[in-house]
Amino acid sequence: MWANLLSTTSSLEDYKIILAFIPIFIGMKAIPFSTTKLKVFYSLVCLNAAVVVAGIITSSMGNNIYILYIFAPMEAILFSYILFPEQEKKKARLIVLVIIALAILMNFVEAFFFTGGIAFYNSITYTIINLVLGVLAIRTLLKLRFDPLIYQLTDEPLFWIAISVAIYKFGTLINWAFFRSVQITGDDAIIVMTFLGTLISYLTFVLHSLALWKAKKRKTRSTNLAT
Repeated sequence: MWANLLSTTSSLEDYKIILAFIPIFIGMKAIPFSTTKLKVFYSLVCLNAAVVVAGIITSSMGNNIYILYIFAPMEAILFSYILFPEQEKKKARLIVLVIIALAILMNFVEAFFFTGGIAFYNSITYTIINLVLGVLAIRTLLKLRFDPLIYQLTDEPLFWIAISVAIYKFGTLINWAFFRSVQITGDDAIIVMTFLGTLISYLTFVLHSLALWKAKKRKTRSTNLAT
């Protein structure tokens, strides 16, 4: 059973680089983007693909976890900008920015002074960043749901972006937290965690592709929240 799961996971990882570039090609059809937020999202998609490529290259050289320590703060900043409504109160925006800033500071402290870059997914930084972005994503979905200017929710690119963030952030946290809570150890646990993590990544790429496809297809209209 575990041998089959390991083989399946390895096969999925081999195709991950292909799936990472699909949103990029779809986004090319949506250029020029109607808003700055969509431009930022597309830049993040391209950055994510670059991280996937870099991870594959550096994995053969040894520990490549430092790539995640570099990417996580950039992702947090860009997604915070994308998910925050323009008309949000300055105090709420400041609170989120302070939390993100502290998490980024902790990120570099953990990477270079405490963990030595070997425990990224178990780090306090990763947990804080995922929780903040996950909550922002859920909040954005609720705001979109009750926006009277939005006629068809599924036509909004931001709807699919927020879903992708919520699934990836909370899914990754649950994946790692579950195995820690039941204290599963050994190679079997690593295989299962890697398999679930790969599936979450695949789903995220699909949702990113769908968001950019909606950006290409959507009709021009103004809303308070839609990117």
